[in-house]
Amino acid sequence: MSKIVNKIKRGVLSLLFLPLLGSASLFGSSPSDTLTAVDRVDYELLNLKLPPIELLYESSANTPTVRLFENRLEQERLDLKSERRKWLNYFGVQASYQYGMVGATSYSLVSEFLPYNYQYSVGSQIWYNIGAYIRIPLDHLFDRRTRIKFQKLNIGRIGDEVERSHIERKMEIVKLYYELESLLSTLPLLVENWQQATIQYGAMEGEYLSGQITMQTLATSKSMETQATLQLEQNKAQIRRMIALLELLSNYKIIK
Repeated sequence: MSKIVNKIKRGVLSLLFLPLLGSASLFGSSPSDTLTAVDRVDYELLNLKLPPIELLYESSANTPTVRLFENRLEQERLDLKSERRKWLNYFGVQASYQYGMVGATSYSLVSEFLPYNYQYSVGSQIWYNIGAYIRIPLDHLFDRRTRIKFQKLNIGRIGDEVERSHIERKMEIVKLYYELESLLSTLPLLVENWQQATIQYGAMEGEYLSGQITMQTLATSKSMETQATLQLEQNKAQIRRMIALLELLSNYKIIK
């Protein structure tokens, strides 16, 4: 008779465990496994120490978004220099140079009884010309100060955008950094809680089979173990997600 009762109880244990198999499989073993809680958690997370937040600030200045703003700012500064030099277009210099050979032929008649006197001469000649001119478009002249002022305003606007980008990025880093620090500080507590719930459930399995507790008490213990498992896994998933976001924002590798 006792064998039949034990078989029934084992069947109840199987039915109790079946809906929660997915939660327990997060760790790859049954809830009655006696491995320590540290074996259930990545050593990488459990022993992780966050770098100083100042290092993240410094590294975030080298992100592609910040470099894009800085390149735009440098371009505007170069345009301002170019605008200030455009007054040189008001002046110009021109020069020309020519070199050639010149030949001359002449005929003269001394007497009607004598033939024509033929003469030919050749020589080299050089021609050159140097000059300067001034051409001042009045619309360009009177609008010059306005264009320079507009260029300065562009530089100031982009500089403000760069500064705002730095501040916004720092605010996001601060938020993620201290949230991640809080999650890492609670991780050992969740590990300990999960360990105690697992050990307690393993002990109650034996008590249930020996008839010391009811099925309802066993189900309550199983529910506590499952809840502890879910809390631990959710904490680990949030830590991983925040580390990835923080690495993207700061351009700093937290997990080497």
